Amino acid sequence: MAIGTNGELKAAIENWLVRTDQTARVPEFISLAEAEINRRLNIREMESRATASTVAGTGYIVLPTSGANFLLLRRLLITSQDPDSVIEFRTPQQIMTEYGTDTTAKPRVYSIIGTELQLRPVPDAVYTLEAILMNRLSAISDSVTPVLFTNNPDLYLYGALAHAIPFINEPDETQRFAQFRGLFEKALEEQRQTDRRARWGGAPLVVRSDVWNP
Repeated sequence: MAIGTNGELKAAIENWLVRTDQTARVPEFISLAEAEINRRLNIREMESRATASTVAGTGYIVLPTSGANFLLLRRLLITSQDPDSVIEFRTPQQIMTEYGTDTTAKPRVYSIIGTELQLRPVPDAVYTLEAILMNRLSAISDSVTPVLFTNNPDLYLYGALAHAIPFINEPDETQRFAQFRGLFEKALEEQRQTDRRARWGGAPLVVRSDVWNP
């Protein structure tokens, strides 16, 4: 049986468990697998690009993404001036030490406070920011089919099975738990390798000197 929809995934989980008394629990096993996938993967399917504008005289701006989906800010740029300039990360403590609260200029550093970006110096004008973000993957449902699931149904199947066995909690299931957990770990690592190949291509690594030679 093909595994290309949420319904087919649920059916496959029951088939692999060889039992039909866990139908009501299967969505929980899938949700637990998705939570672990989000924690452990850091891949292109989770990346997005967002823009926002600063307010002159205001040192904070709401993160340009939903707080519920946000995992990581990879890069922050000012794109309204040529050339683009990178805003570097600092911890809140470093910002307090390096920049006064009343200093206004083009922002050079940022920190994350809750769901807001703290910018220092405080913006002296309106600047356009571009952020490269890592977000949680969309949850699979009858109406939503994430690209990661379409390309890797085994990742979701093995993850759900690995979370199902502890719930079933029968003495003779120890071996199957080790098997499903091993298959899930293998699928996670293969996905990381696939992402690295897609991101960097097949070009060999080149060692570059940091000393300029004419």
